[in-house]
Amino acid sequence: MKNLPYLEVIIKLWKINKVYVILLLIGKLKDVPFPMLSALYTKYLIDSLVSNKSLLKVFYLLSLFLVFEFLLHLFDSWFNIKYESKKKEIISKTLISEFFEQNINIQLKHFESTEFCNKNALAVNELIPTYFNIFSCFVDALVNLLTMLSLITVIFIVDKVIIISSILVLTLYFIINNKSNKIKIAHTKQIIPIERFKRYLANLLTTYENIKNIRVHYAEKFFINKWMENIDKSISVINRFSNKLMVYSNLSYSIFSLFQYSITMYTAYIVWIGKISIGSFSGITQSIFSFMNQLRRLSETLVLLNNHSNLYRIIKELNLYVDDNSNIKKQKVLDKTKMHSIEFKNLDFSYGKNSDQKILNDISFKINPGEKIAIIGDNASGKSTLVNLLLRLYEPPDNTIFIDGVDVKKFSLQSIRENFSVIQQNSNNYALTVAENITFSTDLNLDESKINDSLKLSCLYEKICLQDKGIFSTLTKSFLNDGLSLSGGESQKLNISRFFNKNSPILILDEYERWLDRTSSEIILKNIIDFSKNKTLIIISHNEKFLSLMDKVVILKNGSIES
Repeated sequence: MKNLPYLEVIIKLWKINKVYVILLLIGKLKDVPFPMLSALYTKYLIDSLVSNKSLLKVFYLLSLFLVFEFLLHLFDSWFNIKYESKKKEIISKTLISEFFEQNINIQLKHFESTEFCNKNALAVNELIPTYFNIFSCFVDALVNLLTMLSLITVIFIVDKVIIISSILVLTLYFIINNKSNKIKIAHTKQIIPIERFKRYLANLLTTYENIKNIRVHYAEKFFINKWMENIDKSISVINRFSNKLMVYSNLSYSIFSLFQYSITMYTAYIVWIGKISIGSFSGITQSIFSFMNQLRRLSETLVLLNNHSNLYRIIKELNLYVDDNSNIKKQKVLDKTKMHSIEFKNLDFSYGKNSDQKILNDISFKINPGEKIAIIGDNASGKSTLVNLLLRLYEPPDNTIFIDGVDVKKFSLQSIRENFSVIQQNSNNYALTVAENITFSTDLNLDESKINDSLKLSCLYEKICLQDKGIFSTLTKSFLNDGLSLSGGESQKLNISRFFNKNSPILILDEYERWLDRTSSEIILKNIIDFSKNKTLIIISHNEKFLSLMDKVVILKNGSIES
């Protein structure tokens, strides 16, 4: 099965929508007999003309063909215009949702890998086309093969030479095009990183926040030049492969052209020696041209199938990055209705492969249920890394972080993150409504009073209530001209509203006051302290103003706890 990805694709599509698969097969297979019937009809027509037979039967036969073709065209138009496009969207919905669900279970550390990011970018762009292209190529190849077999019944009347030479040409053509395909795959692998970087630069040069920062530094020319550099890289890759591709393209064309004219001459010869009639010559000639056309299509389809199958294998390699812990069925669930103790024991941690450079070194301390604790230290002292590990954005070593005495890795990711409300220093807001940004819910029956309360606690209520649509105003002007634009401080207040609305038993504030003015910061801090009654509160900062409000203080320096 691993060597036949098209079978995996067919089985997958069959499970998602059997009717679509059946109707597509019917739509393709209906074309199989037409080339043979057309050749036989041509033979019958010419022989009738030569022998001066009545053309009435020919007319009836032609009329039958026309009616039959019209009915098939009606089926094609219904299937292609109405049915297929709708069903493709439904199937795509299933495929892409499964892909994104899989991505959720891939640890953040893999996103630091260029190799993974290239595969992931390829998967996002090619996942849906690859599935449908593989299936379509497989069906097309089947149709080409069956059509050729039906034509052989006509051609075989002539001579075995045509059949044997056709098979030899098919084999040679496939070998040449398979070599060409390998060159195209190598080209694709080299061009993907360049295209990714070009899209990144395009985003920088067209997105409001990015272009604003770029213009502040008057750096537009720099980024345009970087874009041009990558265009030059693309041209270099094209030059590297284009000559070889031209050679193989011309070889494949020459083989077919030479074969086609040779077979035509051969057929004319056997007519000349009286082996077959003129009608048979016309029918066989038409069959040969149809056979050659199907042979060419089959070869090209097999090459495309191989190409799409290679893409599919690269996409499937993403499965290798899914962490085994995500598949544990009997994970514990952390109760979000009560407070919990948190303990770090001899925690060491390094990002990436550079294990010699420890971000955290032998960290040990405990946070009791309902306790207020400040973790302070200079930049890069490891404060935010503790949060990343506690939330399992990165997987900590076994038996180093415990919640209620249980290794944090034994709890499901969902239940862990449901128990934490977090304000980060650089949280994002999205081109959604204010309500959706706060709740991350598509539920139409939202608790509007709870959302408004969270806005009041974060000092953003007055700004939002002045808008015509209130909490249903859409942020940014990316998709709506009347979209709501927020300043940096207002954007952070919206993040803080999300924090209050979630109302989890464990609260984490990671440098939350960075974008806030002094007055707002003091009001929000007071609201957070009041809100944190009967909750565990962790404030991470390099600012010591919080210390008098805390039950415990942990000082980090160079990744270690300062005694």
